[in-house]
Amino acid sequence: MGKMDIDPIDEDAAHDFMLEDEDFEDDGSEAARHLAEGRPIYYAEPETPAGLVIRESPDGSRVYVRLDGQGGLVVVGPV
Repeated sequence: MGKMDIDPIDEDAAHDFMLEDEDFEDDGSEAARHLAEGRPIYYAEPETPAGLVIRESPDGSRVYVRLDGQGGLVVVGPV
């Protein structure tokens, strides 16, 4: 899929939520707090394609995204 959208992001915040199971254990409360505050969360699942992460929005929508190298995210397509 092509470039669909670029969102400016706080890269430190994005990296905090681009987590892999072996690097971080959580009961989900921190992610739920971010979603409840109206902020998306970023993570990968075992089946997430290489180079991509999942952005989950507070409304529950999920898309694959990648960093564009210029402080933004490119939406690649739906999960």
